[in-house]
Amino acid sequence: MNLRIFLDGFNLAFSLPIVLYSGRDYFFSAWTNLKAKRLNLDFPLALGILVMFFRSLYEIISHTGAGFVDTLCGLVFFLLIGKWMQVRTFHHISFERDYRSYFPVAVTVINEEIEKPTALGDLKIGDRILIRSHEILPADAILLKGDAEIDFSFVTGESIPVKKTLGEIIYAGGRQLSGSIEMEVLKPVSQSYLTQLWNNSAFIESKKDQNI
Repeated sequence: MNLRIFLDGFNLAFSLPIVLYSGRDYFFSAWTNLKAKRLNLDFPLALGILVMFFRSLYEIISHTGAGFVDTLCGLVFFLLIGKWMQVRTFHHISFERDYRSYFPVAVTVINEEIEKPTALGDLKIGDRILIRSHEILPADAILLKGDAEIDFSFVTGESIPVKKTLGEIIYAGGRQLSGSIEMEVLKPVSQSYLTQLWNNSAFIESKKDQNI
């Protein structure tokens, strides 16, 4: 009997950090919404956690049962797992991305007639890059070779392709449509015209206003 009381009390003690720490976000959310005179999904969850905890507390103290401590801990655990998966999912489908989310991971750099995949962050001024058909130009560059027919709809919204001549500057964000072209990088990816446009304060304010 004494061993049972000890184990029940031990389980109850272990449930305290689960309820007070792991479940605190549900209590805070439910209380905040109650003060605003509205109910959300966290209210029944917080209520369920409290009911199970106090029911377990009553049974253990009155020696009428073992309570539902294991069920309570399992409930909070799976709720937190679900919240973690929700955050991860929202992160991957979020539209709040920067320009690099729309660029390829790497670009082909030509060095002494040898083609080598290079990460965007490693591109340097003067690098000779190969842009194949339907690839996006990741940095401001000069056209050195090939027929450039660029779709700037990602930057300007205009879907009509623009033809460029040799020696002409082509800004980042354009998509090459007709064959491969070779170009010389003028600015790093982080300093391109598209990056400056993306980081413009007026553009940032506009995106914030749309999310309100």
